[in-house]
Amino acid sequence: MNTWLVQQQRRLQQLPLQRIIIALSGGLDSSVLLHLAWRLKQQGHLPNLEAWYVNHQLQSQADAWQSQLAQQCAALGVLYRAFRVEVKKDGQGVEAAARQARYQCFAENLRGGDELWLAQHADDQLETQLLRWLRGSGPQGLAGMPEQRSLARAQLYRPLLHLSRKQLEVYAQTWGLSWCEDPSNASEVFDRNYLRHQVVPLLRQRWPDLLQRTGRSALACRESQALLDEVAEQDYQQLASGLALDKAGFMTLSCRRQHNLLRYLCRQRAMLPPPERVLANLPSWLAAAEERCPSLDWPGASLKRYRQGIFLLETSSLVAPAPFTWQPELMQSWPGGRLLAESCQGRGVRQQPGQWQIRFRQGGETWQPVGCQHPVSVKHFLQSQGIPPWRRAQVPLLYCDETLVAVGQRLAQGWQAQAQQPGWWLHWQCLDVNWNGD
Repeated sequence: MNTWLVQQQRRLQQLPLQRIIIALSGGLDSSVLLHLAWRLKQQGHLPNLEAWYVNHQLQSQADAWQSQLAQQCAALGVLYRAFRVEVKKDGQGVEAAARQARYQCFAENLRGGDELWLAQHADDQLETQLLRWLRGSGPQGLAGMPEQRSLARAQLYRPLLHLSRKQLEVYAQTWGLSWCEDPSNASEVFDRNYLRHQVVPLLRQRWPDLLQRTGRSALACRESQALLDEVAEQDYQQLASGLALDKAGFMTLSCRRQHNLLRYLCRQRAMLPPPERVLANLPSWLAAAEERCPSLDWPGASLKRYRQGIFLLETSSLVAPAPFTWQPELMQSWPGGRLLAESCQGRGVRQQPGQWQIRFRQGGETWQPVGCQHPVSVKHFLQSQGIPPWRRAQVPLLYCDETLVAVGQRLAQGWQAQAQQPGWWLHWQCLDVNWNGD
């Protein structure tokens, strides 16, 4: 491990890190990583060092492990934190749901300048590649787990990816380390465990250098994916039209480049890529009449068209909001938008006593915007402003008592603050709307 330690020392000298967090499970891998990080700390090469344990409450021994890890960290003088999370399957397997809960916990507690160290090693990488191959993954999946990537405001780092489990076992025995054994690791009900116990040993008998072979394959896949990403970024720069993709330009791309661009954008936005059934329907979706407001949906994502634009949206941003009391001194947000009011004089919406509320379209609302000679429906006004159909139910309607005072940041006739009158200047921001309704 001396070579590994020297490599990490050099790397740490070049990084302005504030804190290193070890994702501690109590198993062999993370116990070795914690000990290695402790040695780096003792040598003066690490900033603040912490160890975090996420208790998924899935094993009867989880609380005992939590206490045991606290003692282990105390013996090393490492700050220890434990988090309890609730694992919600939501149609996915236990492993995937636990992973999602764990990463969500990390993301919520990390801050800028942090680096989260995970203990996956070369054998884990091999199993990941095999699982993804069996699921039909392309270069992105077959490249395996990245050594480093961003996570929330911090960085995620896997420093052991080039070391085998055997090397970690030797290190643990040499230093007399103890660790917890998760009984679920022996259950071949889980695909990863089946590969680990039944498939990989047979492959190793035939190809002893299996890790080196799959490592070369992962490198080739990463290079291929990097090239695909370069093409996708070039296509995006050519087609980006405000907050959308230009439909006419998108249709000039080959099917392969269309698919590549959509997958690339999904990865950039941390969304699931479109499945094959969605990609198969892409030509008919592009050809559908616009008045049908065509949509292609898959878990967590929706592809929509409007006025020759293509929009890639998160499903969570399309939720219809409920009315709420307006507090002009606060930034108030809801799925798809947010509203801030700035106190001013002689402009904006007139300040006056009353019950102020933000509501959202139910249908049939009418009003008279500043500059219009006659009342108009809110529906037609939003259409004239180029608000996409899926955002119209999320545009804030500002009411004073029962009077509609503003739509978005456009005021109703008679509600402008006059000279020397106190007012609120409205700032409405929406995810995929360039508002021109001032």
